[in-house]
Amino acid sequence: GSKQPVNAIQINWANPYATQYKIQYWTGPDPLYTDNEGNWITLPNGTVTGGTGGIVTLQLGATTTNVEFVRVLMTAPSGTCVETPAVDPRDCMGYAVNEIGIGTINGSGQFVDLVQHAPNQNQTITYCSSVDSWHTPALEETGEEQAGLDLVFTSGITRGLPAVIPVTMLYGTPESAANELAYVESKGYNIGYVEMGEEPDGQFIVPEDYAALYVQWAKALHAVDPDLRLGGPVLESDQEVYAWPNASGNRSWLNRFFQYLTVHGAIDQLAFMSYEHYPYVPCQITWDLLQQEPSYTARTLATWKQDGLPAGTPIFSTETNVAYDYDAHQVSLFGALWYSDFVGVFLTLGGSGAYYYEYEPLPLFSSSECNSWANYGMFVATPQSRILEYDSQYFSAQILTQQWSDPVNATHYVYPASTNLVAQSGAALVTSYALLRPDGQWSLLLINKDQDNAHPVTVTFSDTSQHYFSGSVTQVTFGEQQYTWHPENAYGYAQPDGPFTTSSQPGGSGTLYTLEPGSITVLRGSIE
Repeated sequence: GSKQPVNAIQINWANPYATQYKIQYWTGPDPLYTDNEGNWITLPNGTVTGGTGGIVTLQLGATTTNVEFVRVLMTAPSGTCVETPAVDPRDCMGYAVNEIGIGTINGSGQFVDLVQHAPNQNQTITYCSSVDSWHTPALEETGEEQAGLDLVFTSGITRGLPAVIPVTMLYGTPESAANELAYVESKGYNIGYVEMGEEPDGQFIVPEDYAALYVQWAKALHAVDPDLRLGGPVLESDQEVYAWPNASGNRSWLNRFFQYLTVHGAIDQLAFMSYEHYPYVPCQITWDLLQQEPSYTARTLATWKQDGLPAGTPIFSTETNVAYDYDAHQVSLFGALWYSDFVGVFLTLGGSGAYYYEYEPLPLFSSSECNSWANYGMFVATPQSRILEYDSQYFSAQILTQQWSDPVNATHYVYPASTNLVAQSGAALVTSYALLRPDGQWSLLLINKDQDNAHPVTVTFSDTSQHYFSGSVTQVTFGEQQYTWHPENAYGYAQPDGPFTTSSQPGGSGTLYTLEPGSITVLRGSIE
């Protein structure tokens, strides 16, 4: 929990043990969460070759060094087995440690341990770089929410369209992933893409190791079907991800991931890039944070390209919502405006697919950080998953997929759009996203982020000259008159609970269209 003087380490090795390893300390604040602010330095006597296992006490220097974070970097295994003969070949692979102590050698030559040892969370915080990815039947987990593949594909939720199929990497095997895809194909289910692994940055895995697994899995999956389109790495962060510096000082996780795939001739195995997007901190959300979404997503996509994402690679947001924990803003009008704004800016800036999270009807849950009740879905449901009412993002999703866009299998063209309504922060107070739909109509998605004031707007289309809506214009409105969330009794409900309203407006130069306070508006029609 703080820097302490250290000059010794005691390692109680199990089998297999390390024959070569280094004892190092971190120079920055925290090696896991601020890995761009420090380096690992080997202690003076911290390099070991020819290790023989057992209980080893090493004096790391003649004097002490003030350290907080220490790592044992193991680079050569003994190959000795847990027991002889080995029950399973994995019992002879990697490294095994019973216990580690860190501290000092006192004047009497005794080891003084600073580590707290306990069989629970009272122990000194310890991170292990890898754990066994296989389990005995007695450890089978039956209480998770993950639905079976057949249930997903036969429920109607995919509507027969190509679906993204996930496979585990860090906690699975290539054979398991290959069997999963072979099964899905044998059933005739429609596969769009295969997403490889999940949240490597949250698992603190270095990029070269993750890329090495990616290459192994790609080989196994393409042996099942050479036409499978694979991708990842499913970053949980939507900004630059840092790693401990490599030999050349490069700290960019994603850049090094791309470099590894390139050097190993596998960059063409990356058919898409995916990441998760949770922009706000739960229980710290205020209405004016809505203004940040366009610049936030713009920085994200620019970062991926700067890190070396191959040109033309599709970018998917495969998991997204307002915050990473429950917050009432998810189910309030804020959630609807945020979701429409994110999808609009993501597609306008070149994003290829935004997948909604999550579809299943869920009850409201309380945040672990504050008394704020919400869920990630489109519905409020009973604990038995019976739908009670719609959440705000249900209507937002309806507007995006059935009003702004044309729900047909045909190309929509995205055009840049802007407004001159600006908040005191300098960010756009009203954002606008334009589509030319396959039915020939122009469709504008307008988000008024001013919670208190309506704004009348005019609409101009510009190329070499100016154009305007002509004839009848369809206006769709969703604001507090259509949906209001009441966070009462530490739970909450919506009243009114939709639907959005639809009206007909005239076209023409100078026509004013009113954007209600804190609202989503779609204007759709033809231009002269």
